[in-house]
Amino acid sequence: MHNLDIFLPEAGFLALLLSLGVNVLTPLATWCGMGLHWRGVMRLTTCGAWTAFTLLLLAFAILVSCFLTSDFSVIYVAQHSHSQLSWGLKLAAVWGGHEGSLLLWALLLSGWTALFAWRSRHESDALFPLTLSVLSLIMASLLLFIVLWSDPFLRIFPPAMEGRDLNPMLQHLGLI
Repeated sequence: MHNLDIFLPEAGFLALLLSLGVNVLTPLATWCGMGLHWRGVMRLTTCGAWTAFTLLLLAFAILVSCFLTSDFSVIYVAQHSHSQLSWGLKLAAVWGGHEGSLLLWALLLSGWTALFAWRSRHESDALFPLTLSVLSLIMASLLLFIVLWSDPFLRIFPPAMEGRDLNPMLQHLGLI
């Protein structure tokens, strides 16, 4: 384990917090910009959607890294992985529990929102920034739940010696 690897779970949680902040501020800035008839409101909303997606992608990649390196100092990894699992099953274990599933759903929703923002970035209809604002508020609600009650980056001290293993039902290729 490298020296900086010990901070990866904290960096993942920070990425979650920053994405939550972006998803709260984007609708507020959008509504203020629309109230002032600012022409750059769609660009701002698109930037917010892509920033939130990038931060969630970073958080998910960090969680994947924690699983692939068997970082059992993370409670979620210790509960859903084992050092002897193949890398494919470790990857599947990322969404094998509640916390990882919610993070995956947040990532997928954020990715869809970013693609919608990119697709409609040249539209002049006021409905598009409003739609992105509502999607950002939905994302903010989901991320608030993840941060407060379903954090996949919680630590355990001392670290577990070994993980509890992936749910046996999810160790079958057809059920992953």
